Amino acid sequence: MSDYKNLSYQFRVYPNKKQEDQLTYSFIAAKKIWNELVTQEKRRREEGSLATPKEILILQAKRFVLREEYKDGDPLAYGAVGANLSRAIQRNEKAPDKCFFPGPKLIHSRTGTYHRTNEDSAIGYDVNGKLYLPFFGTMKIRGLRPLPYGARIISLAIHKKPSGRYIASIAFYLRVKAPEQLAFKPPMRSVGLDYSPARLFVSTDPNLQIHKEEVRANRGDMRRLKRIDAKISFCKGLSKNKMKQRKKAGIVEAKLANRRKDLIEKASTRIANNYDAVFIEDIDIEKISLRHDKYHLGWLTRQSAWGTFVKRLKQKCEQRNIPLIKVSRFYPSSQICSFCGYQIKNKLSLKERMFRCPKCGAEIDRDINAARNIQKEGLRLLSAQ
Repeated sequence: MSDYKNLSYQFRVYPNKKQEDQLTYSFIAAKKIWNELVTQEKRRREEGSLATPKEILILQAKRFVLREEYKDGDPLAYGAVGANLSRAIQRNEKAPDKCFFPGPKLIHSRTGTYHRTNEDSAIGYDVNGKLYLPFFGTMKIRGLRPLPYGARIISLAIHKKPSGRYIASIAFYLRVKAPEQLAFKPPMRSVGLDYSPARLFVSTDPNLQIHKEEVRANRGDMRRLKRIDAKISFCKGLSKNKMKQRKKAGIVEAKLANRRKDLIEKASTRIANNYDAVFIEDIDIEKISLRHDKYHLGWLTRQSAWGTFVKRLKQKCEQRNIPLIKVSRFYPSSQICSFCGYQIKNKLSLKERMFRCPKCGAEIDRDINAARNIQKEGLRLLSAQ
């Protein structure tokens, strides 16, 4: 039995001047088409009609190429605008409290997205660092890695970031053989991870730790970004100086995001490659990120990007058929002694960094103690499956 697994790779692309003008044309056209279709769907909703089916929206978007204003565009890219709008409306219908009804987009903003499907099998790239696109020709690409054997490209999206960089995201699918259901065997190497806002996580393995300096590396750039934002607040209208400062802010924001992404990617890959089972705590990250206290726990949580780390770790574990077990957030991992199993009655405050067991007298870092308890509980849950 086999199934399909969707994946995507991201690269930085370097369009020439002519290709940049073509991309700008595509960005503006896509936004205008989106706005017209959004207006149409809002009118239908006000009249009490059902939303336009996805296939009809795609056809309506493709027909924009017949107009004089949009004739130089890619019909498949226009069709992707209709498909994206249909998905946004469906998300709103399923969860109106969480997903708002799609609204209009700013036409002349600093960012944009060119998205097209690969129905005509015209998208491709080679090992020499060249990306092949219809309507654009050959585009230089950086960070190239070959697609896995048997992969088929579904679509491609080129995003222009506030820093002025162009990022290409290539989505493809693989036919993956489903893993066989085997009897449970205790994993040879397992690891427990306890969330730590200052270090991202604390591990049961002393060789797998993230130092605070790696997480704090962004603080200098964050201070610089704060100064730039202060300058922007004094600029008037859409002056040249304001646009200049906005571009500077976009470059710093991209640097912050890239450094955080690098840390997350390296840590998740190292864990998925070196362990047979991974156990983490299922914490309520949204609630913690909203906290306001003297320890700045909410701010540190937002900067650590724990949710992104868990998402990437889960994806990489699934690709390698490694179990990733989430221990319940109500499990008292910080109140149990990892040596004798004795559970203290009162919760530890944040300023108490050591766990001291009143029964066996053990003294251990509270985060390492919690990580060990998460590992033990995870092994128990894994054996019960």
